[in-house]
Amino acid sequence: MKRYLITGASRGIGRAIAEKLAAKDVELLLHGRDTVALAQTRKAVEPQCAKVTPLIHDLATARGVSDLIAEVGRGPIRSQPRRLRYDEYDIAAYLRRGRNVVAVLVTYYGQANSFWQPAASSGVMGRDAQLVVEARLGDEWLITDERWRAQRSRAWRALGGAGQALEGVPIELLDARELDPFWTEPDFDDSSWVAATVLKTSHHGALGESRPPVDPYGAMLPRDIGVLGGPRVVAPSMTLQSAPAIADLPDHPADRLVRQLREAGDTQTAQLPLTVARSQDVATLVTVNFGRIVAGHAELEVDAPRVCGSTCSTRSPRTTTRSPARSPPRPAAAPATQPAVSPTITRPSTSTGCDRSS
Repeated sequence: MKRYLITGASRGIGRAIAEKLAAKDVELLLHGRDTVALAQTRKAVEPQCAKVTPLIHDLATARGVSDLIAEVGRGPIRSQPRRLRYDEYDIAAYLRRGRNVVAVLVTYYGQANSFWQPAASSGVMGRDAQLVVEARLGDEWLITDERWRAQRSRAWRALGGAGQALEGVPIELLDARELDPFWTEPDFDDSSWVAATVLKTSHHGALGESRPPVDPYGAMLPRDIGVLGGPRVVAPSMTLQSAPAIADLPDHPADRLVRQLREAGDTQTAQLPLTVARSQDVATLVTVNFGRIVAGHAELEVDAPRVCGSTCSTRSPRTTTRSPARSPPRPAAAPATQPAVSPTITRPSTSTGCDRSS
């Protein structure tokens, strides 16, 4: 089903757009401030639509914009611990004969910022990164439990202080030298990783539960917006610039780029694949031009030589989980053992076919 959000749908161009988009396989989200006029638009298009939802918010205020985004679907507003959303994925196409690993990267910011709101700790729950996963594999369940292994990754870190975000966009730093590029593989040796801890509620009346809804988390809701999709867009042009390498660059990625650009020389046209010679004294600046405004995730593939015994890699890890259970799912939170702001990498133990009773 297609979903369309139409602002100003009470009358005029907004109403005309709603009438044009109305169809049996379409859900219309109609926004407006005039409740009477919006009701008339809804009455006009509802017979032709699968679903029509009226939205009354004042977009002239920041609160109205936030409330609209929150009602339409979780978006670029602060997360709400009591209204967390869960995602569903079909992993069947990725399974292979033999040993399989499902990997997940658990990001925990640790302190409040413009896009993430921490939960109010109830003693055990809400103090650190937590993960809940369950997957139906035939007649068995794959769940998070004590057979997982976890490691506090040193590869990721957030910016400290007020510079955590650039104009509201979260900024993360990844040091690929601290990341083993093979940690997501089934045969990766995770014997040095610690066993994950199953968290259970400790407050009165919670009965030792280990999955939402438990204080401070509410019942998890299905995410009501579709997975980002669309064609892959390749940048048609690139330019290169060289600049003297600056030794005392600031920590913030945007500030680092600005400092280097001030010293950059003339531009020259380049094409992919691109090979750049390593130099301690010269920085190479690559500008990618899509020729138009595009929205989505940027993908970058980099091959780099080994430096100090570590491999540079741009692969984004995820947290691994594999522990089938024959009983109904009772997924448990699986945090690292010490609180921190950095993301956590978790893996299950490599044993398979383990029993677990609820």
